Amino acid sequence: MRTAGDTIHPTAQVNGDVRLGRGSAVDAYATLGGGPIPHEPTALGPGAHIRNYSVVNGGVRAGRQPEPLRGPNRTCRKPRGR
Repeated sequence: MRTAGDTIHPTAQVNGDVRLGRGSAVDAYATLGGGPIPHEPTALGPGAHIRNYSVVNGGVRAGRQPEPLRGPNRTCRKPRGR
């Protein structure tokens, strides 16, 4: 689901049920949804900025302006047991 003001780069992959908050940005070659839990929705709060080559798997929920993923392995997974 996209809202007014979202920016999604044309090379980004958005898979399954992905909910972006207002004013979110998804950079080049980022991947949202899918992964080991593809059937669960991915939800990112307002002002989220997913940087180049980042991967945010299905089932991840992040609030308003989540902390940027850093380092060479930038993958965000749903915590176990939730």
